[in-house]
Amino acid sequence: MKKKNLIIILVSILISLISVEVTLRFFGFNKLTIYYSSNYYGYYHEPNQKFLSRFNKLISLDNLGNRNPTNFNFNNSDLFFLGDSVTYGGSVVSNEETFAYLIANKLGKNYLNISANGWGIPNMINFIDFHNIYKKNSDYILTCIVDCFTRNLRKSEQNLFFKKKDKFALVSFFKLSLFKLNEKNYSASEDGYEQNKKFIKKDNETTIKYSIEQLVLLNEKLKDINSRLIFVYSPNSDYIKSVLSKKDIQGNKNRTQLLNQIQLNNIELIDISKHFDQKTMNNFGRFYTDAVHLSKEGHYLYYEIISKLLYD
Repeated sequence: MKKKNLIIILVSILISLISVEVTLRFFGFNKLTIYYSSNYYGYYHEPNQKFLSRFNKLISLDNLGNRNPTNFNFNNSDLFFLGDSVTYGGSVVSNEETFAYLIANKLGKNYLNISANGWGIPNMINFIDFHNIYKKNSDYILTCIVDCFTRNLRKSEQNLFFKKKDKFALVSFFKLSLFKLNEKNYSASEDGYEQNKKFIKKDNETTIKYSIEQLVLLNEKLKDINSRLIFVYSPNSDYIKSVLSKKDIQGNKNRTQLLNQIQLNNIELIDISKHFDQKTMNNFGRFYTDAVHLSKEGHYLYYEIISKLLYD
């Protein structure tokens, strides 16, 4: 009798696991971007990937792992987008819904979208340096949240990124859950900097200083070849809430200090939040999928603001 009960339990567990596996596959958890490690720029997407994400959005990566049409390359492009997950767009928007694509399409230009989830400023600049992506008479639009300044040269191990395709969606879901938990532990909302002691530690102050130094060097290199660096600051939803509530918080002071340092170093700056009209502010929720990442509407909003400020 005990043996029969054990068999029933094991069969029930197996059926449950199969049901969960089928459900997770239906929602696309077996379709996740694969990464590789680099000692020089931390990590990046494996080249030549193309699939529909779990949100049924097209993810297409070129022969360097950049998220842009595969026929675009260094030689035929003069518009370069740099950034972290905000620029990359994640799995909630397709390639053609990212603000990078929309801006380039309006201008009739080829472009490279050089961005990755979790990247810090050193990751971005080291990638450009390693692949020698310095083009004369070109625009480099670098979009970042405040956290970019404190990430330093991040490694793939910090983010539990996927190095290979898993046979089971259940395994991918478990790893993705760990990644999200890990990402949450690394992140800090802008209104939480006063409580988040990590941000005011000396090592983070040093990292911020180093990130700004790298931006200055990149700006000088680009000016030498008659190219242009534009730093776009992307606010998170907590900052928008603080503006609407007229709440004076420490995070806003930190943010202001960082942006002032960028301007003092003669780096062209666009603070996106300064170009939100009142209607956008009051309905900011529709432009975000979470605290920092943009929805399809958010990417379109950034396209409108950036293209108007730079190219109209």
